[in-house]
Order: sequence, then C-alpha cells, then structure tokens
Amino acid sequence: MDNRENNIENREDLLTDFFQTDSAPHSRQPQRPQQPQQPQRPQQPQQPQRPQQPQQPQRPQQPQRPQQPQRPQQLQQPQPDYLPYPDSLPEQPQPKRPPPKAPGKKPLILIALLAAGFLVIVFAFIMEARANRLAAIPEPEIHLHPSEIQEEIDRLAWIEQMPLTINPYSRPGYLLEEVNGIVIHYIGNPATTALQNRNYFESLATSHETYASSNFIVGLVGEIIQCIPVDEIAYASNQRNKDTLSIEICHPDETGGSQRSL
Repeated sequence: MDNRENNIENREDLLTDFFQTDSAPHSRQPQRPQQPQQPQRPQQPQQPQRPQQPQQPQRPQQPQRPQQPQRPQQLQQPQPDYLPYPDSLPEQPQPKRPPPKAPGKKPLILIALLAAGFLVIVFAFIMEARANRLAAIPEPEIHLHPSEIQEEIDRLAWIEQMPLTINPYSRPGYLLEEVNGIVIHYIGNPATTALQNRNYFESLATSHETYASSNFIVGLVGEIIQCIPVDEIAYASNQRNKDTLSIEICHPDETGGSQRSL
C-alpha cells in the first residue's frame, strides 16, 4: 500500500512540473485594446412639478328620507280541507252571444250622397265661372232698321223677289218698327214647292179662307222666294208678328225632312 501511494504522489509531482513548464507560454493571451469611454449624456433638466389642484369641497350629504311604514299583510283566507269534484258542481249557464250583424248599407249610402254633393258643388262652380266669363264678353250691338236690312237683301241675286199684293189676309202692309226674333215653320202641305206656297198666300186675298203668310219661303231644293219685305208684318205667328221675321220651309213628306239644307 505504501509503495502504491508513493507512486501516485511521484506521478502527481511529474504532472505538475509538466504543466508548469509547458503551459506557461500558452497561458499568456494577448490583451484586447481597451475601448474609449463614451462621453456621458448631459442630464436633462427636471421639469417643474405641476401645482396641486385645490381639493373640491365635499357636497353636503342629503338628509335621508324617512322610511315609509310597511303595509300590514293581508290575512289569507282559510281554504277548505277538500275541494268538490268537478262533476258535482252545478252547471252554470253560458251567456249567449248575439249573431254577427251583417254589414249595413248606411256607410255606402253616406259615401254616395257625399260624392253626389261634391259633384253638384263642382258643377255649380263650373257653371258660375262659365256664366261670368260669358257675361264679361260684350255683345255686339247692331242697330239696323228693317228698311236697311231690306236694302241689303235686294242686293242678293240668289233670293227671288215675288212680293204679294197688299190685302188684309196675307199682306196687310203694316211696317215693322224693330226685329227681336225669327220664326221658322214647316209648310202645312208636304211635297209642295216654294212657288206653290207663295201662290197659295196670294190666293187668300180673294178666297178669304184664313190669315197666313211669310216673309220668306225655302223650297225643296234650296230655292228662296221673298213674299213680303222685311220691314212689313207677315201673318206667321199669333202674338209675335209685330216684332219678328218669318221663314217657311218646304218638306217632301210628313216627317219634316228636306232634300237640301240651307
């Protein structure tokens, strides 16, 4: 044991000597150049502290509302120990509902009446506006004496002048002072010409059958015969002979039609 320990110690001594002699040059490493020190940053000036805001005064506490007195609890009604069966309960009569009413016709009638009234009002406004517009139009004033009218008729070549002889039955010869209307009649004898009717008026002077005549007669094909001047009275109407002119129209049959219009 002692020899073994001595051998171990000798080995350790040899190893230490070896490492001391060989490792010395390797243990020296080149030193790194020292980096220049960076200049220190100037310290920033400290910002002045903000003044503290004054504390707001505390609001006074509101007085507490007095508590309302509690309502007394309602006493529960005692329920019976048992409930009767539904079969044993008496049947209660159910109220009868009236049958639904059919929609009446009154609303429709009211709507129809309102619509009719509205139309009547609109029609009345339209008629009034039309009457006012017509009233605003001045009527042409024509002041012509019947004799002046006769002068104009004498110039018309398509009116044949065949005056009656003056007699109390067809041409009394009384003068017209004014003309306020025109009377138009159908001849009482169908299918007769204008000349035949003119000759009939002329025959009354001798036959004395009746009083009848006309200022003008229009024939079946449009011919016109003047029997009495327009400034004299003709016997064509009962009460308007004194202020009207008269025209008799021939027709082919009793229907009153004519072959040619004026």
